[in-house]
Amino acid sequence: MSFLLNPYMVAPASPTDPYWDDVVLLLHMEGSDEGTTFTDSSDSAHTVTAVGHANTESSISKFGSTSLQGDGSGDWPSITDHADFDLGISSGLFTIEGFFRVSNPSGTNVLLSKGGGVAGWNGTTGNQYQLFTESNTLYWQFWNGSGVATLAAGIAGLGWSANTWYHMAVACDGTDTEAYFNGTRWGSYSSSSYGLPTAATKVRLMGSVSNHSTNGYADDFRITKGTARYTGATLTIPTATFPDA
Repeated sequence: MSFLLNPYMVAPASPTDPYWDDVVLLLHMEGSDEGTTFTDSSDSAHTVTAVGHANTESSISKFGSTSLQGDGSGDWPSITDHADFDLGISSGLFTIEGFFRVSNPSGTNVLLSKGGGVAGWNGTTGNQYQLFTESNTLYWQFWNGSGVATLAAGIAGLGWSANTWYHMAVACDGTDTEAYFNGTRWGSYSSSSYGLPTAATKVRLMGSVSNHSTNGYADDFRITKGTARYTGATLTIPTATFPDA
């Protein structure tokens, strides 16, 4: 007895990203348990360096088998300065997003930073942008060329609990910057005027040049430059790992 395959049966297509060409960083945090290799799955293939005790952890993950783990004592993945990360310049569109799980949301947790050799804000060696918590408040801050622009929201009002996965996103449509916590917009800034420090800077995930870092986990992190994926009051939280194509 023989069986013939139905010629009209087609395997389900893998999920695709309509904005793939604009993805400049994609970290799935996949690796071995306690591994220190972080692979950029975007076409840019940026080199990511583990600093301190930053590692991939198999006991906790949002998607896949591992996530990024930091113990809050000066550990983070670091990425060398590149034009891909000069976000918002000349009203440029962008989207930053990822999943985070922290042990103490009310404390100081740097989720993402781009900064130079000194802490603080200035037009030379200071920060360009940061997403962080401090004193029961979640902040998105960026250098606008002459000072610091700030979005802020109270942790309690967001309903943020410890040791729970949440989706975070910041999107700029060329006019407004919108910040989202787990699907709901918590802040909006009516200017998209971002400035750029003149000195070389680095992108740090779950850490900053001031040695602030996060005790917790991150998974599936993506930067899209040239597209604002989210606008309006709400967004649909991704339910699967970000597509690779």
